[in-house]
Amino acid sequence: MRICARICLLLLFGALLLAPMQSGGTAPAQEGRPLDLGLQEEAGVTLLSLDVKVRDKKGRPVRGLTLDDFEVSING
Repeated sequence: MRICARICLLLLFGALLLAPMQSGGTAPAQEGRPLDLGLQEEAGVTLLSLDVKVRDKKGRPVRGLTLDDFEVSING
């Protein structure tokens, strides 16, 4: 993001934070409540490890398979 755009965003947020104080009220943080901007960020990672043994119709192990020989699907 360019510097000019960053400065404009900082000025906008500063004006929004100071607006309640200028109208005679108090800032939300001074009322004993945390400042809630309505923003929420979540992140997650799922690691799935499968041990697979492939056998033919007679129950003998199938050797020489690679990762490209498999397809894993979840819920279908």
